[in-house]
Amino acid sequence: MRTIIDIPDEQLRRVDTIARRRNWSRAATVRKALEQFVESQPDDFDAVLDKAIAAWSHIEIDGLEWQQRLRAEWDSSVSAE
Repeated sequence: MRTIIDIPDEQLRRVDTIARRRNWSRAATVRKALEQFVESQPDDFDAVLDKAIAAWSHIEIDGLEWQQRLRAEWDSSVSAE
């Protein structure tokens, strides 16, 4: 399947450099990079995300309050030095 994508100039230069070094076409280089990216992703991303969210489910405050508490701890430890 053909598709059109926008690639920043610097990134495209790097792709072209890799392609030349390996004696591949630009298209083959992009396909190989995409294949590696896709293979590195979990098969069930939603399940992984659910586990990550569940890891924080025991915290009974919202994210902003949690962040403010952590920053207050850091501020107090820096002030003590």
